[in-house]
Amino acid sequence: MSTAIDDSYIPDIDYDDFEGSEGNRRVIFVALLAVLILVIGALAYWRLAIYSPGHQTLKQIENTNATYSMGTQTMNLSDGSLVQVEVVMKLTTLANTTEFSQKSAQLNNAEIYVFSSTTFQQLLTPQGKTEVQNELVAKFQHILGPVDKLPQLTAVYFKNLVESAQGAPVS
Repeated sequence: MSTAIDDSYIPDIDYDDFEGSEGNRRVIFVALLAVLILVIGALAYWRLAIYSPGHQTLKQIENTNATYSMGTQTMNLSDGSLVQVEVVMKLTTLANTTEFSQKSAQLNNAEIYVFSSTTFQQLLTPQGKTEVQNELVAKFQHILGPVDKLPQLTAVYFKNLVESAQGAPVS
């Protein structure tokens, strides 16, 4: 039994269609160009919009132990009492400390203004101290301005806080 191959079921194929006619080459070129443009666009978006310093979050820039001390000052409170305090600012990674030095007079003025509008009784309570700290942060941030739309400081701490009622000496 011999098997003969019947050529009737083999389709007639024009192999010239598969050699890459000019139209097929254009389609492949346009598709590759579109993919390349999409990849470049995605990388540019990632670099400019997501990865740029202007799009950092406060949590990302807050991770620092840097501080800036305002020095110890003795000030009058609004009720005639005295307070002696060293105000220390917690800085962010974006902080420009030379700007802090240049604006030290404005920062000291803001500190005096806040304490002179506070009473001895307010400073005796933890809530009163927190309110003064929050007010100082807001005033200092306004004076220093943001860097990349984020603050240069995140907190204010009192160091060596001494309160003296009206007429009592400050130690």
